[in-house]
Amino acid sequence: MEKFVVVGQSRAVVTAVKTIRSLRPEALVTIVSCDGQYPYDRFLLPLLIGRKLKDKDLFLETEEFYKANNIEVILDKEITRINFNRRRVFLAERNYVDYDVLIMADMPGIRLPEIKGNRRTGVFHLSRLETVKSLIRYLPFTETALIQVTGAVGIETALFLKALGKEVLVSTSQERLLAEALPAESSNLLAALLEKRGIRSLLNNNLDDILGDSELKAVRFKSGKVMACDMVLFEDVAPDLRFLNDNDLVLTERIHVTGSMASNMANVYALDSLCQMETPKIMGSYSLDPALADRQAEVAIKNSLGEAAVLDNIPPKASINFEKLFTETELAEVRTLQSGSPLCSTPLQN
Repeated sequence: MEKFVVVGQSRAVVTAVKTIRSLRPEALVTIVSCDGQYPYDRFLLPLLIGRKLKDKDLFLETEEFYKANNIEVILDKEITRINFNRRRVFLAERNYVDYDVLIMADMPGIRLPEIKGNRRTGVFHLSRLETVKSLIRYLPFTETALIQVTGAVGIETALFLKALGKEVLVSTSQERLLAEALPAESSNLLAALLEKRGIRSLLNNNLDDILGDSELKAVRFKSGKVMACDMVLFEDVAPDLRFLNDNDLVLTERIHVTGSMASNMANVYALDSLCQMETPKIMGSYSLDPALADRQAEVAIKNSLGEAAVLDNIPPKASINFEKLFTETELAEVRTLQSGSPLCSTPLQN
């Protein structure tokens, strides 16, 4: 009987096990969570910060779903290493689980950007539920938050923090906000709408140092500019794959896969936050478009079962739903401003 092991706790994991169950009802299926949680929707984490929902609302399925579908879920044992030749995933306390097919959507550790001071108290990221809970507990001690944004989740988080009475700045190393996901006109509209809410956009800026003692007090940009803040929030981070380096798995920052989501190791597939693909060009992300993550999971499972499937009809990158985040009045006023005067969002000056 085929044994599938699925590593991670994102919606791609749920899509994978549902696809397995639809195609192989009798297969053995095990989920190994990387943060002790049942699979949840990372795109809802800003709503948790904004007090618009509770923890239980994040989870994609109930415990009963996994029991009813005979899916084993391991929550309390961290992955320590993987032996691809023996097809075995080793867990804490000398436990292990064998597999015929391994689907990896996440890894236990994450790597923050290589910035001095990135371990200071007050530095957070949006890739894990437990980290976001810690962020929420830290909010009473926060007056000013700097968010390095890469997508919709960071923008939504900025708006919720502002609504909670915090001073908020959004920062990007690019020449405009969400330059890879939005056309210039939409990006400029977003910057103007944030400015109207009192959120300043810092463009063409790379963080160089997070300053303070044990707790952060300020940040320094590569331009030399120093700004006071109590919190730094990274929207996206990289998975920590260093413990896989002693294998023959081909990887750089993420695991290299083909259009079938297959790695160079037999019966091993990577998707969601872990994959790196050349054709079509895709870099995995904790802010990956949900529809793309779902499609990756379906393709991986079908290929693992001998059905030829290729990642095609790729959905566009997740963009901003302006009507969801801003009022009709705000949109109308800013569009009027755009037609008559330059936008106020500019690169940070020395």
